[in-house]
Amino acid sequence: MQRKYKLNIITTEMPEGIPGVSMMPEGTKEVTVFINSTMTAAEQAATFLHECLHLWHEDHSSGGDVNAIEAARHAELIELLEILKQREEGQE
Repeated sequence: MQRKYKLNIITTEMPEGIPGVSMMPEGTKEVTVFINSTMTAAEQAATFLHECLHLWHEDHSSGGDVNAIEAARHAELIELLEILKQREEGQE
């Protein structure tokens, strides 16, 4: 499967409690990711990875429950980081 997107990344101040959001207008492959500029660089990077998982799973067009999708992506990101950590520990 091939996924092609036009990706716009915007860092901007956002309301407290909102680390980021991604939007893709229906019928397009143009994605805009907004990252909260008030967070640390590491928090912004983690938020970007989270938003990329939405693209990977094509969540924008799934029509699924937003809360369930968000919970799944958070859990998945933690799982993926653990995989990377284990790989790193295996190389030491």
